[in-house]
Amino acid sequence: MYCSEEDLNKIKGKINIKEYVSNKVKLTKKGDIYTGICPFHNSLVSTFIIDEKSQTYGCYECGCSGDVFDFVVNFYKKTFSDAVSMLALVTGIALDKDVCNKDFYKKQKIITIINKAAKDFYQKMLYQNESALRYVKERKLEENTLQMFSIGYSDPKIHIYDELKKQGFDELDIMASGLVADQKKTNKVFLANDRYDKFYNRIIFPIKNENNIVIGFGGRVMDNKKPKYINSKETIAYDKSANLFGLNIARYSKFDYFLLCEGYMDVISMHQAGFDNAIASLGTSLTLNQIIKLSKYKKKIILTYDSDEPGLNAAKRAIPMLESCMINTSIINLNPYKDPDEFIKEVCKDEFLKRVTIADESYPWLIANIMKSDKTLYEQKIENIATIFEEQFKFM
Repeated sequence: MYCSEEDLNKIKGKINIKEYVSNKVKLTKKGDIYTGICPFHNSLVSTFIIDEKSQTYGCYECGCSGDVFDFVVNFYKKTFSDAVSMLALVTGIALDKDVCNKDFYKKQKIITIINKAAKDFYQKMLYQNESALRYVKERKLEENTLQMFSIGYSDPKIHIYDELKKQGFDELDIMASGLVADQKKTNKVFLANDRYDKFYNRIIFPIKNENNIVIGFGGRVMDNKKPKYINSKETIAYDKSANLFGLNIARYSKFDYFLLCEGYMDVISMHQAGFDNAIASLGTSLTLNQIIKLSKYKKKIILTYDSDEPGLNAAKRAIPMLESCMINTSIINLNPYKDPDEFIKEVCKDEFLKRVTIADESYPWLIANIMKSDKTLYEQKIENIATIFEEQFKFM
């Protein structure tokens, strides 16, 4: 088994070492470098350095150094061939020859294969269930949109566990995928061979990484039951803090900015309306890891968060981080509508584009909204505004 120099260069060219390491080590920008606590020896001071220009790391105390392959070897205690295989999967690059057959790579790979099989099955089930089809039509989702986002349905009559077993997947691998749960650990009653389908009776939104690999799923109820949405648990293939819904498509958009939303349906509706630059974080507040990933593609983000108090709070958290990463940030006024999905359906895409073109600059918008909506005394409002600016400097 071997990996050519060309393959290695392809993989390295797809990975920013600072972005990759920041998922494991908290980094602080210092001039042209990033520093942090070294993960390879016990230390209380920041002796670990990432040089983004040379795409290398090093510690001036313990002497460890190298490129992203060396980091994976040392951090995960893997062989070099294991490191290459892991990073090949992350980048979506198919190697000329498989460089290893070690456990971690095999487990990570099998989860993505199971996810792909589940995605195909859920898609097929959507077209075999009248209520699910009626729901997506009521949400005005067109056929090409259903296909673009691989939207499916988890039919309660046909359990995903049984289907995956029938396709020959190992029980432990199916459990590791997070698609099913052991009935002993739940109070659920919809079972297949003592396994509970986590996404039972929900519309399914496959979550794909930027390289179009299915890494997880989101599921939405078709009525008013709670919770409205559930998401895959984190697995060796899925890190929700480092991925964004829709980025696999939006990264190629001709728009020079991203439209950052709160949910799956917002992204899907906006893409259907022609805004193929829409993305959303995955059930969590926006993270620095996600921002760093986005900054590889575009340096401008327009927030399209919901026009309610949670939306305002989400913007309060996101704006300081975006601005600290030198991302030009503005925010759309969606009033009187709640979210982009509702706005586009109730008005039209042309009016939405007008709102985009007159989007407010981030800090003037944020200050105005705090002064208007914050119910505290004037002095406290000023203190709250000052806290937001302090938050930005925390990330710089």
